[in-house]
Amino acid sequence: ALDPEDAEAYRTRAAAYVALRRFGAALDDCDLAVSLGKKDAEALRLRGLAKEGLRDLKGAVADLSRAVRLADDPARAYFDRSRVYEQLGMPHEARADRHRRR
Repeated sequence: ALDPEDAEAYRTRAAAYVALRRFGAALDDCDLAVSLGKKDAEALRLRGLAKEGLRDLKGAVADLSRAVRLADDPARAYFDRSRVYEQLGMPHEARADRHRRR
């Protein structure tokens, strides 16, 4: 069992769930990680990926945008957000994010 106060443990398990395409489980763990560490850019990025997998694209953009603002190196969050923007039919925003990640 995970330590209920260990945001990193929830974030790590969420990353595994995203890789396994178990997006509902990933979302649950990301929610816990974010609640424990409000400025956790990686947990927000992973939650954005989980929401993308669950087809909550607007929610994904919101989380990925927060991750971009909080991350020391936001390149991955920009890349992920560009992909979601494409799915939303927002090519200009997607292109801008692809250029920002470099």
